[in-house]
Amino acid sequence: MSVRCEECGGSFKSGGALASHIKWKHPNVGQPRQEVVSEVKVCPDCGVGFKGDRGLNGHRRSAHPDVYHAARQPAARVKARWSHEELVLIARAELELRRTKPRQGIVRALHSRFPDRSFEAIKCVRTKNPRYKELLVALEAEEAVREFAEMEAADSSRFQPGVPSPSSDGDVGWGDQLRMSINIEHLGVDSLDWVVEGCPDQRVRNKLDEVFALWVGHLARGERAPVRDPQTSASSTNPDRSSSLDSRRRRRAQYSAIQQLYSRKPSACAHKVLDGSWVNPNPGPSPTLQQFCDTWQPIFETPSIKDSRRPTCIGQVRWDILRPVTPEELKPVLTEGASSAPGPDGVKLKQVIGLGMEELCSHYNLWLLCGSQPSALCTGRTIFLPKGSESSDALKYRPITIASHILRVFHKIMARRCDAILPLKHTQKGFRRGDGIAQHVFTLQSIIDGAKSELRPLNLVFLDVRKAFDSVSHDTIVQAMRRLGCPDPFLAYIGELYSRSSTVLEHNGEKSATIFTRRGVKQGDPLSPFLFNAVIDWAFSSLDDHLGYSFGNIRVNNLGYADDVALLSETKAGLRVQLGKFESHLLKGGLEISAGTDGKSASMSIAVDGKAKRWVIDHTPFLATNSGLIPSMSATGEYRYLGIMLGAGGAKVRGSLRKDLVQGLGNISRAPLKPHQRLVILRNFLMPKYLHELVLAPVGDGWLRWLDTTIRANVRQWLKLPKDTPIAFFHARVADGGLGVTSLRYSIPVLRRNRLEAVCSAVDPLSRALVDSSFFQEALNRLPSKILDGRLVTDKQSLAQAWAASLYTKVDGRGLSEARSCAAASGWVYNPPRNQSGANYIGAIKARGGLLLSKVRSARGDPGRDVSCDSCMRPETAQHIVQVCPRTSGPRIRRHDRVVKFVSAAAERAGYKVMVEPRIVGRTLGVRKPDLVLWNDRKAYVADVTVTSDQVGGVKAHRDKVAYYDQPEIREWVSNLTGVADISFSAVAANWRGVLSSLSADFLKSVLKLSNWDLSVLGLRICEDTFHVHRSFGRCTYRVRS
Repeated sequence: MSVRCEECGGSFKSGGALASHIKWKHPNVGQPRQEVVSEVKVCPDCGVGFKGDRGLNGHRRSAHPDVYHAARQPAARVKARWSHEELVLIARAELELRRTKPRQGIVRALHSRFPDRSFEAIKCVRTKNPRYKELLVALEAEEAVREFAEMEAADSSRFQPGVPSPSSDGDVGWGDQLRMSINIEHLGVDSLDWVVEGCPDQRVRNKLDEVFALWVGHLARGERAPVRDPQTSASSTNPDRSSSLDSRRRRRAQYSAIQQLYSRKPSACAHKVLDGSWVNPNPGPSPTLQQFCDTWQPIFETPSIKDSRRPTCIGQVRWDILRPVTPEELKPVLTEGASSAPGPDGVKLKQVIGLGMEELCSHYNLWLLCGSQPSALCTGRTIFLPKGSESSDALKYRPITIASHILRVFHKIMARRCDAILPLKHTQKGFRRGDGIAQHVFTLQSIIDGAKSELRPLNLVFLDVRKAFDSVSHDTIVQAMRRLGCPDPFLAYIGELYSRSSTVLEHNGEKSATIFTRRGVKQGDPLSPFLFNAVIDWAFSSLDDHLGYSFGNIRVNNLGYADDVALLSETKAGLRVQLGKFESHLLKGGLEISAGTDGKSASMSIAVDGKAKRWVIDHTPFLATNSGLIPSMSATGEYRYLGIMLGAGGAKVRGSLRKDLVQGLGNISRAPLKPHQRLVILRNFLMPKYLHELVLAPVGDGWLRWLDTTIRANVRQWLKLPKDTPIAFFHARVADGGLGVTSLRYSIPVLRRNRLEAVCSAVDPLSRALVDSSFFQEALNRLPSKILDGRLVTDKQSLAQAWAASLYTKVDGRGLSEARSCAAASGWVYNPPRNQSGANYIGAIKARGGLLLSKVRSARGDPGRDVSCDSCMRPETAQHIVQVCPRTSGPRIRRHDRVVKFVSAAAERAGYKVMVEPRIVGRTLGVRKPDLVLWNDRKAYVADVTVTSDQVGGVKAHRDKVAYYDQPEIREWVSNLTGVADISFSAVAANWRGVLSSLSADFLKSVLKLSNWDLSVLGLRICEDTFHVHRSFGRCTYRVRS
């Protein structure tokens, strides 16, 4: 007999065993249970209750971050450890004090400079800290080396434009090489005896002007007429009368204005549509030319600050910059910028190409030899582009100075040479090869993430230089290039370029008088980005390399992208020192940091409470410049750096992105545009605005799916597509049969992977440290492997193939499987003829996608519905209607005849004689009527036109037609007709969706000389006529008698 425990069900042999079990396993049995009532923790900010402190703290950190961080600032440590930056700062201060104070007073002086540390702590670190002693010796040696280099630089001769430095072994033969590369026949001179190498005087300048005028005088005859700005010309020549018109006439006027602007300048039209300013053609007064002159002329003509500094050259002088320009170096430059605007001389790039590469090289090498350029090329024309939306404030426009194409081609070559030869810091990424934006954004994300995860203090400041490109001193530009090792003859060239620089302001068809630019670089000149980079790089050299943030195996104290600069440090004191040095250096070159209440700079400080093992944001301002105090970001604060919102949480997508996208789609829908114009603006202008932010900032899959759904809904509305349109039809490439609308859900991960992998290929120390960081590795590993209809998507090619395969597996898309074989026939989707109507375009799109209405389509999901054609009682599909049904026989014949007429007209333009639908009676073949017989004096062609169904491939249809007509009796008949023995057979085969056979396309292009545009028009005509065939089916009542 056994005894069972009532608590757990266990069985025991005796009552004693059960009692022992209960004593040890169920000690509370038989005792009254006590309920423990926990105290509810209430959030003081919003009143929400939580069971414990952990839940409350987590809530406050996420819901009230600013309050949370402000309440948890770490207290000052009594005996804090000495950081590396603190040791560096004290060592620098001690070396400075040694020059002015006796040894006995140094400790007291150091204590006055660093009051956060006690007198005894500073005394102890000087006498007992071995790291401090080693650092002091190293810094003392560095200062001695730097002082010696500065003394040597001061003793050497000062640079003057046009006066080269004494020759060294490195420059032997540079002038001879240039002389040998110059063909004097190209210059129209007898010799080069008048040239003084690198020393342009007035005589040399005059001779250069004569040579240049003789060379290109025929190109620049007549003054270039200024181009009227299409965005402002309409409002200035046509006053706004919309208020006096009724709604219909106002809509027509708006449609006319938008269509004219789109035909002249699609980009300007897209901007007007997206910002909604098309509604009012004259939204407000824009600055006049006089206002631009009053605002910008003082900025341009203010003399440059005299910069008497003479920097030490980094390494040796790079004389390789002066090597002769060769046609091999010139050829790739001439192929770029064919659509860019001409300079004040009106010379276009194709005219420059027409001068000949050999002549261009001779003249460019002459400029290098002389250290100067023709005076006519020193003048540019300046236009003004709005920085955002149009404004009446002239300062909110960016001046772009456009020089002659002849000079810009030469400066492109020299800019590439400088970037490849002269040593810029690896932290300066602006206007350089490589994905510098992604590298800097990912680097900052990695540093911020590492500081939080490793509990390391971080202090950084984002700096904006006020009017940087327009204010930098010309002296500073020359000296910055000298520092990088630029040889004196090219320094003379730069000095000549800017000492004689002038421009003419242009706006709305008006031109100002000549303005001499006394400071700033020329925005729009290819050489200007590198010149400005050299200036910022010189400012970076003033920073203390021992101060900064330890990132991997390197110490980072700056990140630069042109004038967007970020300075980093581990301590606030270190960042103050770095900012002071950087600002002081910029001021000597005429540059000023934008700070204060109206400034664009901001700082961020991550403090660490080591005892509590947590990090917090200290938003107390701690940095100041001559322009004012730099605000410090709070825990929720963000700063827009290189187009990405960065803050304590890392990179984020703007919260207003969804709203902006919806607003942009709404503006496109409301604007008086044709359907294809809406697609163009969506694909080429609206969506690219957000790709940069979505790629570089982490974004969830749900976000991207919502954006795709919203975009597809609008496209479906614009093109009046049915709700069951395959998703793949929207996103497949146009060449593959789709609409080519980017799918953000699948494209963003691919683009992000490409950007990350591009960083992996960089070899500079900063990029290598970034690649080795845990943040970067996690970012690579977190990228999802997208699967699209069972296909793995890893790159753009695989994504395009996956969308195409998905489209071809759909009932509506299977007829597009051969679209890729003749991609030119699909070009009309985004570029139809100008007179194409919107209704016919929408119908053609529906025909191309197999989206025409039919009973079978309407019965999807309702299997009991009758799908019989009321004309012939067969299943009524779209293909049945446009290919088989007797009711549409007449329209199908007209569609066929239009294709025949199109091909016959092309044959006549190509010089062929044409016979349409000849009746050929054979002895055994019977009667056969090919659509076209074409011939000339050498060869004859027999061609037949066919518009097939989806089941018949284009290549098969083409070969079947050739086999049908390639018979001896037909050859004999054609030979008797044309008198030509060489006879070929071909066909023009396409399906009812406008997909042209590749063999037919080859025949049309090689024999009839049709262009890609002609093939595009042919594909559009077939789709449009298919739509008309379908429309006639609904309008006709013919029925087959039973």
